[in-house]
Amino acid sequence: MNITPYLELSQLGLALSILFIYLCVYTMRKLMARVSWRIGPKYVGPSGFFQVFADILKFMVKEDIVPDMEPKYMRILYGISPFLLLGLSLAIVTATPIPYLVKGIEELSNALIWVLLLLSLDIVVLIVSTWYVSSKYAFLGSYRALAQMLSYDIVLALSLLAPAIASRSSNISDISRGIHGIWYAILMPIGFVTGLVGILAELEIVPFDIPEAPTEVVGGWGLEYTGPRFLALFLAKRMEGFALMTLLASLYLGGDSGYPPLPHGTWLFVKAFLLALLIVYIVASYPRYSLRGALLRGWKLWVPLAYANFVLALIYALIG
Repeated sequence: MNITPYLELSQLGLALSILFIYLCVYTMRKLMARVSWRIGPKYVGPSGFFQVFADILKFMVKEDIVPDMEPKYMRILYGISPFLLLGLSLAIVTATPIPYLVKGIEELSNALIWVLLLLSLDIVVLIVSTWYVSSKYAFLGSYRALAQMLSYDIVLALSLLAPAIASRSSNISDISRGIHGIWYAILMPIGFVTGLVGILAELEIVPFDIPEAPTEVVGGWGLEYTGPRFLALFLAKRMEGFALMTLLASLYLGGDSGYPPLPHGTWLFVKAFLLALLIVYIVASYPRYSLRGALLRGWKLWVPLAYANFVLALIYALIG
């Protein structure tokens, strides 16, 4: 089996992810600053555009500390966990349609199933890596992350599976065509909303940043990571966000379909970026939920809505 095309797709996915993350972080800083009546980055580069690059260099030269643990192999596992998460996030990006659209080759078969499988491994790496950490904040943060993911991974999975059920296919390119060319965001708006909520919870950002709450668990499960490992952790989460926003745009917003004569694959990138702007607006507008409030909303509101959307998808599949 020739793996060269897949290695090239991974390199392309990494380059696109870094470009997307750079644009999103810079835009988020500027928008969040405006919301709170501040200026935001402005000194490094024109209008502060290279401030993100300066921060990356800062993390690369910071001291790298790995806490002592018993048994010793847990210290090794804790040390490599950020890079394992980064590899998983890159694999998820590679399974999304963007690298295939840009490269112009046939999409990975049953890509949606692969994405859901890879998403389920994140929490395993997180829990195992923090099991023997002496910091109570990291330990509590990992269990908060577990409780939140048990609730909202169901919401996210049901929301992503609903268009696949309605279109009777697990290939993302087939799903993105919708039903008779109508986007699933129009046919199943509840699924689009629950999918967006599931992404917020998966990425652990406001109002679902309970596992990392600075006022309660002081950074949570990622507290002990420093330097390049913290940078790898940061990139892993943002890369996963890029993959999930691309996936939501592919399943519910028609994928790469669009009217202006933009290059192939550009429309999907633009839609993912617009979803990122929507998430920035949510982050700037809502306070953090309490752990109890987030879990109650998950099981009593978002899970039933995701199931209702899934039933609607079954109806579409039966009458379609």
